[in-house]
Amino acid sequence: MDTEKRLILCFALSMLIIFAFSWLNVKNAKDRQPALESAAPASVTDVPDQAPTQTPIIAQETPPTEAESSTAPQSAKEPAAKELASWNWLPASRPESAPQEVVVESPLYQVTFSTFGAAPVSWKLLQFKELLEDPRYLELQANRGSQTDQQLAQLELKLYNDHKDNGPHYVEAIDSLFPKGRSGFQVKWGKDRDDRNIPYNGPQDRIAVDKPTPVQFVYESDGLRIEKIYTFFPDSYHLELDIRIANRSGEEIVFGENGHYDLLWRGGFGNPSMRKDALNNLLVQEDGSTAITPVSSVVKGVGGSGPLLPEYQSSQIELSYGKHIGWIGVGQKYFLAALAPKTQTRQALKGVSTPGADLFAVVKPDVGVRMEMEPLANGATHSDKFILYVGPISEDDLVKAGEGMEEARQIFLRSIVGPIAHIMLRLLQGMYKIIPNYGLVIIMLTLLMKILMFPIYQKQIHTTKKMQALQPQINALKEKYKNDQQKLQKEQMELFRKHKVNPLSGCLTMLTTIPVFIALYATFAMAVELRGAPFFGWIQDLSAPDGAFFLPISSYIIPVNILPIAYAVLMLWSTSQQSMEGPNAAAMKILPLIFVFIFWTIASGVILYFVISIFLDVCQRLIMDKLKGDGLAPSKPAKSK
Repeated sequence: MDTEKRLILCFALSMLIIFAFSWLNVKNAKDRQPALESAAPASVTDVPDQAPTQTPIIAQETPPTEAESSTAPQSAKEPAAKELASWNWLPASRPESAPQEVVVESPLYQVTFSTFGAAPVSWKLLQFKELLEDPRYLELQANRGSQTDQQLAQLELKLYNDHKDNGPHYVEAIDSLFPKGRSGFQVKWGKDRDDRNIPYNGPQDRIAVDKPTPVQFVYESDGLRIEKIYTFFPDSYHLELDIRIANRSGEEIVFGENGHYDLLWRGGFGNPSMRKDALNNLLVQEDGSTAITPVSSVVKGVGGSGPLLPEYQSSQIELSYGKHIGWIGVGQKYFLAALAPKTQTRQALKGVSTPGADLFAVVKPDVGVRMEMEPLANGATHSDKFILYVGPISEDDLVKAGEGMEEARQIFLRSIVGPIAHIMLRLLQGMYKIIPNYGLVIIMLTLLMKILMFPIYQKQIHTTKKMQALQPQINALKEKYKNDQQKLQKEQMELFRKHKVNPLSGCLTMLTTIPVFIALYATFAMAVELRGAPFFGWIQDLSAPDGAFFLPISSYIIPVNILPIAYAVLMLWSTSQQSMEGPNAAAMKILPLIFVFIFWTIASGVILYFVISIFLDVCQRLIMDKLKGDGLAPSKPAKSK
């Protein structure tokens, strides 16, 4: 193989590894719209919660004791005679009374529970503000394109106007477009007992979490008791959940075909948005392996691997068996809601849901686990424990939750790149304390990496220049021995030995830098610190494309991003400084256009790194050209002609 071709192949393979994940993410984002338009799930006709009658008073609440809970009156209307088989002792319909709300708050989160179902109806992350798509884009999209895009843009414009009038909102994990209680974390007992119909007794006031704090909800009927105990921590986004079912009825409870209950997170994560980082995914860790599935693929795949569950009043919920479930979750690029059963289960649920038929553009993933129930003897208590995490996809926070949830932060070649990415993230965070602008921090970190990698780059550039200087002699040998490939290879190797050139050393040197490149890319692409971080001028969010302006063309809207164009110009300038002939020169001229396409939808923080990196490469090459020659004696090539 020709030397030039080897160099081009080396370069192409190296860049392919770096950008493979970027291309896959862009492809998954583009797959979303056709799937949403072709498969609109059936709406669910659940009854929403009623509004609370009064605002809770701010006070520390101590969970009620068992004695206090057992004497509390029941608000549900129970029949005079009730069969205590299966889940029949639970109410089948919602009481007429209005639910109360219980607010649990720490510096990290504010969780609002409804006493109907003892489940959260709001989950705000107090360290993060909700981000929306550029209003210029939304105003253009609201009147053009597909009906799905138009509806999404119109919905997000309403949110934008609300932000403008009332100030930015905190990130809300539970989609507010769904009727209250229809989305977020919930439980279903057997096939026909909805937890949202059950009036639990619980604390009455606002609870401040300044230490590990249990929040207990209790329901009792005919000697049977359900307890939900949520234990919150002040410095972590995860909580522990203990579900206990106690039988003091005087007889054994046999569940039969209803011998299970389901824990789910429905309605995806967050409010709908046209931002690429707000697209929802479904995550399942089975047998230690974590799979991330975009909602568009969930829509296409539902019904393909397990039985559909009609008890969810939708054909979009299925059950799969067989593998040990580590944890399940729904999330965006930067946030995750996940549930990890401490009690082993091999049954996972997945599906999609929508707020209603009129909001056909909003399709969110559902995910859950099914827990088995054995017959419950009189005097016995069944207990299952879970970890629930609702927070940022930050490795430090996910490690606190345990259960392998840090795998939600997908890093290519994690075992090799992960430790390097961890160091890069620490550098990013540490430098921000000195330079409070993440754009400048990215520039300084890129410069630091270039200084550390300078010896490797210097060797690679020096080898490349030597190969370019030898090219006339290599061409002469090709012409002389064009009919004797064995002799040609021998003479080429002798030429390389004579001038102390290893044609593969430049490629091998470059390959050693790839883990560092991937680590930098992973850091800038996934660091939640860059979410909403401004740089200067038109770059006001380093986690999104820079979007200088937008061009409406017919039914399309084309964002114009300056940074990818700047990278292409610098790359073209860099290749123009190198002497190349034949088809390789034409290929290097086309390459910048390919990178413009790859970079067009990538976050501006990532592109800023590549722009600064190639600019420093050009400067380094120019300096080396002035300080050193090509490393070959000028008389040697002349004599070989």
